[in-house]
Amino acid sequence: MDTSKIVLTPIGYVETPYKDAKDTPPDPEESDIKAKIIIFKEYKDCIFGLSSGDTILVVSYLHLATYKGPHVRRRRDGKLCGVFATRSPHRPNPIATSITKIEKIEDGIIYVKGIDLINKTPLLDIKIWK
Repeated sequence: MDTSKIVLTPIGYVETPYKDAKDTPPDPEESDIKAKIIIFKEYKDCIFGLSSGDTILVVSYLHLATYKGPHVRRRRDGKLCGVFATRSPHRPNPIATSITKIEKIEDGIIYVKGIDLINKTPLLDIKIWK
């Protein structure tokens, strides 16, 4: 198996008011911003069984991020750290995870609160978190 290249297909995207990474909170738990998870038509049946009140893990691709090297300063305290010790989007593989609670599901759209992703960020997966 050749693991030198991995191809992933987005399942949807997120709609948030954040236009830039600097607009997002340092920690999603600090945000009351409501967001929509838009699932592409061919994956709508995949949300069957999810419901209001469920906690989910959202896996996303940080499409605007660029890798800037192994060290970054943490937003919260300015401490210089290895990128893996931070929530920085500037990673070798710009993949993010967000844990959030479903407020409601309506017409195949998942409404959540407290997610820290830029508007139109592609989503790779959703997993129930119990």
